Amino acid sequence: MISDSQASRFLSLLELPADIKHLVAFGRNSDSIGFTTAVQLARVNDPDDQRVLATAVLEQGLQMDEMRQANQLRQRSGRTIEECLQEVLAMRPTVSRHYVFIGAVADRKVEAILGQMQQAERDVFLRSSLEALDLQEASGRLGEKFFTLVGDERLNGKLAKQGKGIIEARLREHLTAKAQVVGRDG
Repeated sequence: MISDSQASRFLSLLELPADIKHLVAFGRNSDSIGFTTAVQLARVNDPDDQRVLATAVLEQGLQMDEMRQANQLRQRSGRTIEECLQEVLAMRPTVSRHYVFIGAVADRKVEAILGQMQQAERDVFLRSSLEALDLQEASGRLGEKFFTLVGDERLNGKLAKQGKGIIEARLREHLTAKAQVVGRDG
C-alpha cells in the first residue's frame, strides 16, 4: 500500500507535458529522468520551462537540487529559465586535471652532480631542459635521482604522441649533457 504523499507524487507526474512523461523512469540513466527529479520537474509551473529543464537533465546532468534552484531563481527574479539555468550551472565546481610523469635520471655521475646542487638550482636546471625540449607546458621538480613533470592536457598529448619512454630518454640525455658541463665547470 502506498501513502497519500507517495500517491500525490505519482499523480503530479500526470501534469507533465506528454513529450516529457515518457522520459520518467525509476533510477537514473543518461536517457531518462529519475522519478524524484521528475516530481521536482512537475512542480515547475510553465510547460516550456519544464521542457528546458528536462533537456538540461539529459544533456547536462542537471540534478534535482539544481532544478529547484533554477526554478526558485526564475520565480524570484522574473528572468527566463534559460538565464536562471545558466547561472545555476555556472555554480558547479570545475574540474582541473593535471598529468604527472615521473622519470629517473639513471646515471650515477649525473646523480652525484645533482646531489651537490640546491633544490632551486636543480629546478632551474630542469626548467631549461624542458624549454630546450619544447616541453614548456610542463613544470616539475628535479631531484638527485628522479624528476617529476606536471602539466595539463597539452603535456598529456605530447606524452601520448611522442611516447613516455622517448620523452624520458630525451630529457635524461639533455640533463646528462648539462650536468657534464656543470661538472667540468664545478
